[in-house]
Amino acid sequence: MRYLNKGAFAALAMTGLIAGAAAAAQQKPVGVPSVAPVGDATPPANLPAGSGPSATSGAERFDEVGYAAVAGAGAGGITVSGARLPAGGFAEVTDLATGRTALLETRATPAATRGVLAELSPKAAKLIGMTGTAAVRIRQVDPIAADQVALSQGRPAAPRLDAPPILLNGLRARVADVAAPATARPAPPVAAVKPGPATSKPVPATPKPGTSYAPPSKPAAPAKASAPGPVKPAKATAERAAAKPPAKPAPATGKYRVRVGTFSNEGNAKGLAARLGGHVSQSGKFWLVELGPFADAAAAKSARDGAAKRGYGDARVITD
Repeated sequence: MRYLNKGAFAALAMTGLIAGAAAAAQQKPVGVPSVAPVGDATPPANLPAGSGPSATSGAERFDEVGYAAVAGAGAGGITVSGARLPAGGFAEVTDLATGRTALLETRATPAATRGVLAELSPKAAKLIGMTGTAAVRIRQVDPIAADQVALSQGRPAAPRLDAPPILLNGLRARVADVAAPATARPAPPVAAVKPGPATSKPVPATPKPGTSYAPPSKPAAPAKASAPGPVKPAKATAERAAAKPPAKPAPATGKYRVRVGTFSNEGNAKGLAARLGGHVSQSGKFWLVELGPFADAAAAKSARDGAAKRGYGDARVITD
């Protein structure tokens, strides 16, 4: 009987422990946070724009020259807005008169009411010293997160270096093909050229009093009843007959090319290609200006260096 009492007591004690553990497992411990299931994480709401994968990594970047105006006083932030600019992006804007450059936030707001490429908010225009409509370069970039946060809070980003003179000369040559609004400040000339000394004096329309002229040696022939047609000079006719049409150069071959720039305006792309002796090809909504092809890498590098000296520092060598 004593042995049975001890066994029953042990069984009852074990049953009580198991029941207590089960009750405790059903209760959520106080102060312990819930753990979210493993899966695709949702980024926090205050993540700065552009701090994730670049939205422009797989597309051509916006890089154009033209005229920009200062927006009205209601435009806030440090922004540049235009019909073809991406919303929520960032761009470096350079005043082609002074070379001053600033990082601005882009907005896709139509700015064609005054016939300009874009409009700068008053704070943005003050950063580069622009007071009216002026020639600018707008180049889309991916800045660091600190600059993105500063602009989103209405504060200027870190200062940018001024554009060097050699780059400004190339950009001014490009903007010469763009029609300027009536109120625009004229773009600075590419290079100042001083006029040389006059080699001859203009002939007065009427002779001065007292001036005598020798009569012609032969009298003029009387006019015929029917005037003959125009007669071509014999010398010029003979030279044209002897001239041979120039031989067409053999088409260039090679796998190396130099990409000078990408434009959203076909006219600007063709104008640059004509000045550099290159060609234009279309890629989606954009036009590519390229030089070549070249037979070897050395020739392609020489062409790229030549384009950089003319102000197109973004030119790069590519292969087929």
